[in-house]
Amino acid sequence: MADQGQKADLLWTSEIRLDLLGPVRLCNSAGDDLTPKSRKTKALLAVAALSKGPVPRSRLTDLLWGDRGEEQAKASLRQAVYELRSLSGSGYLVADRNSVGLGPKKLPTDYAQIQRLIEAGDADGLAGALENADCPPLADLDDITPELDDWLRDERARLCGAIAAGAARVADQALTAGACTTARKIADELERLDRFDERAAQLGIRADLALGDRAAATRRHARLSERFEKELGLAPSDETEALLKAAKSTAVQTPPTAATPSTAAASKW
Repeated sequence: MADQGQKADLLWTSEIRLDLLGPVRLCNSAGDDLTPKSRKTKALLAVAALSKGPVPRSRLTDLLWGDRGEEQAKASLRQAVYELRSLSGSGYLVADRNSVGLGPKKLPTDYAQIQRLIEAGDADGLAGALENADCPPLADLDDITPELDDWLRDERARLCGAIAAGAARVADQALTAGACTTARKIADELERLDRFDERAAQLGIRADLALGDRAAATRRHARLSERFEKELGLAPSDETEALLKAAKSTAVQTPPTAATPSTAAASKW
């Protein structure tokens, strides 16, 4: 038993990372899966990681154990915090009598990495990071409690909106700077993550045209039009249609100016 405890402690000596874009996963740099087995413990970790500050224990019990009595809910929270004791011991998590939150040692996440790349305007790094992202965020936390489902809905909208807006801005800058291939890769990843993101489709069409690939631009428009018509009963915006006309032109000298994103389609990422 002592050997097993020492081995478990060694797992935490390597750098760890929490993945939130897709299923919640906690791993270290050695490739060891440190993800808590309990979905509620995973949810607790995700809530703490995405909150701006310590989360009151009363808020956590409402989110995760709202269907239980107060004392039972408190006991369940204590058990979940105990399951995360290795994180607490390593300085990544702090739990006291009133709240649970991130500790003094920064807990790296895939979402935070993407945000840093967006802030730095690193188009190449961002394209690679988006390739490793999945959707929806926090994919394995549905149907734990109705209260957590409400939190998931709002948090997913926040995460996806921030990534889509930031990544589109970086890709647009890359396109302006002549890094058309990188801009197209970002557009491709955004389209994969949200098939109804018209802003990403517009960006992709512009990148296709800048690369002289009118056939790809036409195919991209056709994919978007088919999705909109079949699943939303809508047509692409006039801005997207204007880009299609450019895609059908016989000569393309420069990419069209940036189009205004359509507000017709709601994001499903």
